[in-house]
Amino acid sequence: MIDLLNSIFIGVAFLIVWFHTEAFIEYGKLFKLSKILKINEFETAYNKDFTLEYLPWLKSSYPNFFTKLINCPWCIGFWFTLTISLFLYTIYIFPVIYVATLIIYLQIIKQFYR
Repeated sequence: MIDLLNSIFIGVAFLIVWFHTEAFIEYGKLFKLSKILKINEFETAYNKDFTLEYLPWLKSSYPNFFTKLINCPWCIGFWFTLTISLFLYTIYIFPVIYVATLIIYLQIIKQFYR
């Protein structure tokens, strides 16, 4: 049971860090992935408009399946929790982890970020 709760809260933490911090940009710079992740282009655009956020900018500048996928909490949450389920449990526990992760994530966002 504790492992199940850990999996859920790891998923919640992942979604919060992914969508509500600049960790993606900072780690991209740290690991010298700026060119691949278009971080330099984003920073140029950001210097002109300080309201820009990386993921929505990436989706509008490079509209393709992958950028749409990483901008969707339900989509990226699905793949993240599916991966956790397959590595730590069986596929049968996946719906529990996925739904619980989304419910808790959406409640945290509703409470603290809006």
